[in-house]
Amino acid sequence: MEIAEEMIEEHTLVNYQLSVLEKESVENETWDAKFSLLKEELDHQLEEAEEDFLSMANK
Repeated sequence: MEIAEEMIEEHTLVNYQLSVLEKESVENETWDAKFSLLKEELDHQLEEAEEDFLSMANK
């Protein structure tokens, strides 16, 4: 259950970051930094999910 709660929390964070980017102009000087944060979070989520699901599958 802990894994599911963490995934929901991370998914909520990504949705928030996406909503912030949608409201920003690409010309805004902070857009690239915000996009980088979103990319890092998505990469982290994918790696973590892969590890968790592989571990569960191996059991």
